[in-house]
Amino acid sequence: VPDLVHIKGEIRSRNTKKLEEHSSHFRDVTAKVALDFPQASIETVIEKEIDGYILSNSHQMLIHAKKVLAEMKIEAIHHNSGGLTDANVFNANRIEVVTIGIGSYLPHTLDEYVIIPDMVESARFCEMAVKV
Repeated sequence: VPDLVHIKGEIRSRNTKKLEEHSSHFRDVTAKVALDFPQASIETVIEKEIDGYILSNSHQMLIHAKKVLAEMKIEAIHHNSGGLTDANVFNANRIEVVTIGIGSYLPHTLDEYVIIPDMVESARFCEMAVKV
């Protein structure tokens, strides 16, 4: 039996209320385990790293991105993701940005890949977005 076990996890949500509910539930569970095993020392630390954000269809950066994509004759697909990106940091500091996909598939897995023409189009989008 190890003398120390370190468990690290992550709780994500764009919804602040849900995030607080899940964090509270986690605290409750670890507190119950501490009561059930008084010989164990349990320390629960929950740190908020960054705020999530949700962009409305009227967000200026989203409108700009859709305009550039229309010029490229590419359909804009707007959807929320559950991930953290640099955009979270920028938006938290009132620098309005949007996250643009690069044409990757199966992201954050050992099987992640990109289709080179899609990636080239993403680079072309970025070039056009800063020129407009």
